[in-house]
Amino acid sequence: MKVFVIFGSPRKSANTKRLLNGFLSGLDRSAEIETEYIFDLSPLPCDDCGYCKGVDDCRKKDLDSFFKKLGEADVVVFATPVYNLGLPAPVKALFDRLQRYYNARHERGVIYSFRKERKGVLLVTGGYDSRTGFDVIKKQCQYACNLLNIKPFADIFIPGTDEHPVGNLDLCKAQYLAGEISKEYRNNDN
Repeated sequence: MKVFVIFGSPRKSANTKRLLNGFLSGLDRSAEIETEYIFDLSPLPCDDCGYCKGVDDCRKKDLDSFFKKLGEADVVVFATPVYNLGLPAPVKALFDRLQRYYNARHERGVIYSFRKERKGVLLVTGGYDSRTGFDVIKKQCQYACNLLNIKPFADIFIPGTDEHPVGNLDLCKAQYLAGEISKEYRNNDN
């Protein structure tokens, strides 16, 4: 099972990473895990140049390797904090670059650019004790998953991390979720 993590926090050792580590620790030991740190990747923004309306490509080449890895994954994990009721800027730039898959579908009639259906997991932490930002992010991820042939499996939202960091019960939920995905993958693989 290939797991591709889209990590959207600038901090690689804070609450979002702790929740992600809890999830990853619950996966089968045989899982191949690759993490893409979106702040390090620093995707160029989409400028709606129209190039992808006619071809299955993007004029900008900074995400070619990213999209190749995404296409090879069996499970895609989106791990991000809430920033101002939405995605952090580099993650939003990445989502905007999905325009090439939107255009594939709506301009060229390609339903799924990625033929392989994958499972999607959404792990979100929020400093404030409110679901509003999570709901916005979840909606954006659902739309992105639809374009990318990723079937949402489950999500975990941990609010109020400014007051109470991700705790052991949260980690147990994440481990359990990973175990369920691993079990389903094993059952479908046989």
